[in-house]
Amino acid sequence: SPEQGANTHPLVVRAVVEAALAAGAARVLVFDRTCNEPRRCYASSGIEAAVQAIGDRRAVIEHADPRKFVPVEISRGQALTRWDIHREALDCDCYINLPVAKHHGLSGLTLGLKNAMGAIGGNRGTLHHDLAQSLADLATVLQPKLTLIDATRILLRNGPQGGDVADVRRLDTLVASADPVAADAWASTLFDLRPETIALTVAALAAPTLAHANRMGGAKSRSIPPASIGKAPSTPAAPVAPKAPTAPAAAAAPAPAAAAAPAARGPGMMGTMGAAAVGAVAAT
Repeated sequence: SPEQGANTHPLVVRAVVEAALAAGAARVLVFDRTCNEPRRCYASSGIEAAVQAIGDRRAVIEHADPRKFVPVEISRGQALTRWDIHREALDCDCYINLPVAKHHGLSGLTLGLKNAMGAIGGNRGTLHHDLAQSLADLATVLQPKLTLIDATRILLRNGPQGGDVADVRRLDTLVASADPVAADAWASTLFDLRPETIALTVAALAAPTLAHANRMGGAKSRSIPPASIGKAPSTPAAPVAPKAPTAPAAAAAPAPAAAAAPAARGPGMMGTMGAAAVGAVAAT
């Protein structure tokens, strides 16, 4: 359920879809390659009902079709030089990455960069042998126009699936940036962690995405040392971190019950619905 903090809050997903439609999108796809059975995941996460409640045929929940994953060369990759990626994430006019902020037993945290796992095909388990570098490599070719991290409530322990609302903290915060590395770096401070302690953030800085390279001095910047991350400020300034009350979706995020009994495990969605990856195809 959304209260367990294992997936992007359905009201946040709905708000983003509605904003895309209002901006003139001809079609908005909400998709994720889920860990468990897709129909069950979309239903238990609350995301399917939230999108259907919009009542607009242009808003579509899409179950990942294996035929839609296409091989992509990763010319700047170190751990990966080729991988299958969802065609819609590559071809849509505006790819929005919508992860939830949560603990992850292997990577430490799962935020925007880790959420790429929900948009790729292949045997994802093999990436775990060098997860940070593999995801940093993917970030050089899978580049969202916007990364919006749902930190309305964050999963502090027992991620990525969680299951106990006692592990969840309500923050009523959204972190948004065109630079996924910057978004991840700032969001890690919500867990009282320094960005330079997160291996994926460090690896992504060494092989920056186009958005990050431009932000750090131009697309020709080919190497940014990990030390450039610096220390997490005691009062960090987010790229964009509006409090949820300013956004209708985030304002409705439910508070976790302080003394609730452990619940069933989360819906098993990746950083999309584990974080919803939203591809908006704009009208032409």
